Amino acid sequence: MVTLTEKAITHIRGMLQSRGKGIGIRFGVKGAGCGGYSYVTEYVDEQEEHDNVFEHEDVSVFIDPKSLLLLSGMEVDFVVEGFN
Repeated sequence: MVTLTEKAITHIRGMLQSRGKGIGIRFGVKGAGCGGYSYVTEYVDEQEEHDNVFEHEDVSVFIDPKSLLLLSGMEVDFVVEGFN
């Protein structure tokens, strides 16, 4: 399972509303470099057949089965630091 903090839920909800479409957000991992991984985040407009879906209030999180093996237990937060 993947969880979102209240700050993350609020931010994702706002981004989906300002985008004007979308049913949630996707978190995933892909291979990078020599045996490493990088995180992938993207908006979801349509659920894919094998997606795992986690509901947090009115925000849906989509994760493909392979990524779920690496992301299970993750908590996502939203933090603003510096100029970012």
